[in-house]
Amino acid sequence: MLRFLRPLLLVLLTGLLLAPGTASAHDQLVGTDPEDGAVLAQAPGSLTFTFSGEVAVIGAQVAVTGGQGGDYLVGEPVVDGQDVVQEVAGMEEGTYQVAWRVTSSDGHPISGTLGFTVGEGADQGAAQEQGTAQEQDATDDAAQDEEAGSPVAQGVDTGLPGWVWVVLGLAVVGLGAILVHTWTRNRRG
Repeated sequence: MLRFLRPLLLVLLTGLLLAPGTASAHDQLVGTDPEDGAVLAQAPGSLTFTFSGEVAVIGAQVAVTGGQGGDYLVGEPVVDGQDVVQEVAGMEEGTYQVAWRVTSSDGHPISGTLGFTVGEGADQGAAQEQGTAQEQDATDDAAQDEEAGSPVAQGVDTGLPGWVWVVLGLAVVGLGAILVHTWTRNRRG
């Protein structure tokens, strides 16, 4: 019986050791149009956010504040692979702050802010300072979210891919079957 069990365990352990690990890093914002801190001669017609991976279609949010106040968003954000595009209208000269939030390809929400100025940019320094302060706030909020309510903090995300659990489950079932077979054979004689 041990002749059968040892090769099975050796194959399972070798498979687990040689299996590729999973990358559980969140996607990151790699570019925006307009860029953070930009001074634009004309108001943009859209805001584009480009991420390091494909973000989920559901859950994308964009909010724009600043300028003379008002609702600058036209429709909902459109997710296209790694890009999220939000149409905007009605922006005049002034400083604007944009807050964004998307669901990373690993299922976790990520968020941030950017600031830009439309017009001559007398407030350019203020926009950059505001953007930096909001970026720090978003980082602090994300850390609190991660600690307080993320699936990892709740014990849901183990970091192991699903196929590892399947292999482990099959190994346990197989080991149980072998033990039952051995036990019943030993009871008979």
